[in-house]
Amino acid sequence: MSYLGEGRMKHSGWALVALTMACAAEGESAGAFGTGSGGGEIADGPGSTGSRPPDDAADTMQGPDDGDSTGSAEDDDDDDDDPSGPLLDVGSDTSDGHCGTPPPLQAAEACESAVLGADFEAYECWQLGAVPGLDPTFGYAGLAIAPDAPNTLVVRSYQDPPGLYRVALSRNADCEIIGLADEPASFWWDGELGGFGDIAFSPSSVLAEPQQTNGELVLLPHDGAMPAGVAGPLGVDIQVAGLSFVPAGFPGADTLKVVAGQNGNPSSFDWWSVPIDYAGPGLQLTGSPSEGPALGAYASIVFVSADSPGFSVPSALVIDAGAATAYELDTNGDPSLASARTFLTADFNTGGGTTDPTTGAFLFSSALLGDEVLVVNGFVPLPEG
Repeated sequence: MSYLGEGRMKHSGWALVALTMACAAEGESAGAFGTGSGGGEIADGPGSTGSRPPDDAADTMQGPDDGDSTGSAEDDDDDDDDPSGPLLDVGSDTSDGHCGTPPPLQAAEACESAVLGADFEAYECWQLGAVPGLDPTFGYAGLAIAPDAPNTLVVRSYQDPPGLYRVALSRNADCEIIGLADEPASFWWDGELGGFGDIAFSPSSVLAEPQQTNGELVLLPHDGAMPAGVAGPLGVDIQVAGLSFVPAGFPGADTLKVVAGQNGNPSSFDWWSVPIDYAGPGLQLTGSPSEGPALGAYASIVFVSADSPGFSVPSALVIDAGAATAYELDTNGDPSLASARTFLTADFNTGGGTTDPTTGAFLFSSALLGDEVLVVNGFVPLPEG
């Protein structure tokens, strides 16, 4: 077997400790989901010749509009913390869409904790830092951006209370992400407490959140008050580490790609393909999963257009153990392990990854015991639909 690495395994014990502490603090209250039916140094950031955003960008920052989410992870009594409300696009919009007048910046700097692979020096990386209002000692287990709410980053955290949080993204006039909002992240929804796997939005902006206890997916529309339903069980090994919807036009379209294995045994983690149908308010599983390459690691998945620099065919980044590795996809949409190239290495344990639906940028995070969110610009946006 060809393994991507076992670096995340050394942190899984911390995940279980964190979850145990969080569950004890929460008592026996049930979450809503439980009841649902060799390289070069990285270049400076976008539009900048230094190590941080241009001064004029910071001067134009605006806060979220009245009525948007202003709840804090530290303020459980705030009305906006009520999970019965929709996932609002908490970033500011303009007549041009959602670019050019972002909310206040948390200082962003050129990456110092990550290095690009030799084939990918055309890309630019920014360290966005810690998510305001979240305890950085827990790290961030998953990231996601809904196509219909592109100025909101959803973060899965195991702090107290554990669950899904949202924070506004700051963009420049070219729509590039240049920072996180200066406002604390707001609590959105009780997340599944049985694991530390990824989250992902479908093309129709339905969030898929794996239940680590039964292998099902809870489906939560970004603008809905309640889960749209439950899909599954997936039919894969219970511990889901990563999942991502295959973009339109890619090999393996209309499938959900999942990295799953047995908890506590990283060498058991494989790549799986789950056939799906987007009909209805959420999605439907339409067949049995098929097992793909043996990855041998907890990993997240991000797809990459063939038109992006350094790529010539549809590809995927697999994020794990302090690195993001680029793989070409075969005719089934599965990674060809022989094509592996190092896209990026980091001096922390990399965690959940996602794609910006507006620019194609790649966002990833630290996985436990860290406080980083990073964005890599230079990708061509993925096809819609």
